[in-house]
Amino acid sequence: MRKRYVAATLFLNTLSLISVAQPSITPASGYVWQAVSSSTYTTGPQRTGCKSGTGSCGTNDSSFGLDLKCPPDLPSTVVSGCPIIQKQIFGNIGESGSNLSGLTISQNPGCGGTTSGSNWPSSSTATRRVTLTEWTNLHPESSVPNGATAGTVCLPTAARIVIDDGSVCDGSGVGAGELRFLVIGGNSGGQSSFNITANYQLNWLSSKYGGSGSTGNQTVTQNLVVNDAGNGNQYDWALQQPNQSWYYPSAGNNVASFGTALQQTSTVPIGSISQTGGTFTIDFSATAAIDLGRAFGNADARVTIGPGFHGRARYEVDYQCWQIVPNPLPVRIVSFSAKAGDGLINVVWESSIEQNNSHFIIERSADATSFEAIGQENGKGTTSSRQQYVFIDKSPLNGDNYYRLRQVDTDGSTSYSKTIGVVFNEKQPLLEILGNPAEMQPIRIRLKNVRPANLRLTSLNGQSVTFDLQVESGTTYRLIPKTSLSTGVYLLTLREGVIRLSQRIVLK
Repeated sequence: MRKRYVAATLFLNTLSLISVAQPSITPASGYVWQAVSSSTYTTGPQRTGCKSGTGSCGTNDSSFGLDLKCPPDLPSTVVSGCPIIQKQIFGNIGESGSNLSGLTISQNPGCGGTTSGSNWPSSSTATRRVTLTEWTNLHPESSVPNGATAGTVCLPTAARIVIDDGSVCDGSGVGAGELRFLVIGGNSGGQSSFNITANYQLNWLSSKYGGSGSTGNQTVTQNLVVNDAGNGNQYDWALQQPNQSWYYPSAGNNVASFGTALQQTSTVPIGSISQTGGTFTIDFSATAAIDLGRAFGNADARVTIGPGFHGRARYEVDYQCWQIVPNPLPVRIVSFSAKAGDGLINVVWESSIEQNNSHFIIERSADATSFEAIGQENGKGTTSSRQQYVFIDKSPLNGDNYYRLRQVDTDGSTSYSKTIGVVFNEKQPLLEILGNPAEMQPIRIRLKNVRPANLRLTSLNGQSVTFDLQVESGTTYRLIPKTSLSTGVYLLTLREGVIRLSQRIVLK
């Protein structure tokens, strides 16, 4: 008697909390954890009823206590249960009676007497158990030591027990097949009124993880006014849902009576999740009871149901896997150099990608150990195109100069470039134009390690321009042409032995 659970499905969903914490193992300096993949381990579903896809596993596959007729490879343990419960007003039930033929039960299967006058129980409880396999973590935290430069760790992020609803014989639900009502005797031509109550409920429990759930108590009530069968006679009725209509069945007719399907999800705390395999069990238990009362009349009556249920469970673990990788800089420097010349040092660098880059701080040191900040260049924020930067150190140290970049993100975090070095000779000659000579006369210049008497000012056509040279302060001079200069380009040169210095002056 395969049960069909035609009433509404009950849903109870407990949301799983998702954890995104990275492994607690500390990688080596310069290395970080990077999330690489996520997946879900699923075991099951394991079911107490028929095998998936067969639709059947014996004529009484879902009745209380009769799943032993299912194939032997079904991972379910039958604990208890009675497949038929009945209630008769005046007893005298036994195994005979026409209303048993439609139930496909050929004889009382042992939970009541088998002779006339013996009573089957009016209530029954059945328990069945399924076994689920725990998750085995192939990359636990214990497999990677602190200070590692490589390694993979998987961490559970959520876990749940899922009680599945499904099709007939392949989901979780409880109910009764073929609610049959037998009218026995009574005054011929008279009527009698009967009140019928059926109660049923399905519960599940995980003793290991503490998950549990239930359909809650489900009740079907019927009031039936029938014609008396007459002395020595009887006749049969059956209830059909969902319209709850009564009719007179033929022998062997299976009726879809009533039932409730169940679907629930229970969260397993992350700290409780087993990561080393093993098994745990889910117990399904169902109860059913039938009661019969007579409101008026004198006919006897019997009410019979075949209680049954299925349970199907699966277990799921979500997990995130991490790998140790080199810590990528938010800014990738592809070149970094420094070059001395003309009394200065040019510090040049190029980036290939920038992410949230606020600025660079240029630091200098005489010994490559103790650095001080000497300047700053703004970054380009976030960009994937190459960017070039130049910083001029106008007051380099005499001798060794070491430089490094301190890159600062928009959130204030910092990272350092490699260190580079260059030698600066303080005795290098220098000829430098100060200010903008196009806007002013006299022309201000700076001379270092050369004699000002060797200066010469000419136009582009080679015509010499006479001038006076006045000392302004230290190495700074004022060059004052003796005649007013017209607009154009002039060349200021200095030759002293092998030294050749020149600067272009543009007057507008």
